[in-house]
Amino acid sequence: DMIDKKFIGYVVAMVPTYNKSKERDQFNEEYKDSDYVGVAGKRRNFFIKLIHKHHMIDHESWIYTFIDRNKNLVKTWVTYDKHEAWEFNVNDCIDLDAYVRKHELNKYSNLRETFINRVKIIENKGQA
Repeated sequence: DMIDKKFIGYVVAMVPTYNKSKERDQFNEEYKDSDYVGVAGKRRNFFIKLIHKHHMIDHESWIYTFIDRNKNLVKTWVTYDKHEAWEFNVNDCIDLDAYVRKHELNKYSNLRETFINRVKIIENKGQA
């Protein structure tokens, strides 16, 4: 019924923290079968859907998370200049060519992720 003033911050943060944890669990469950795409060190064509953009303040860049038709996760780091120029919206389907930089197991979720760079946009098809 009553809590000490020094614990108010914890109480206020409980609901958003719980909600974020549930969202993360749902994401991990939905993409648990993600597999690596392409061959590391080779360029290839991707037709992927943007599902998330996250601003990385410490790195002065953005990280874009995409999925392909098989729900495989594909990520790329994006500088501010490209972020402004690309004008992609979440849920846009994009045809692009990119260099497969590496395949990596996410250390927090254990999901398989493919990292790409040297991205050449062919066409933004928009939302499905």
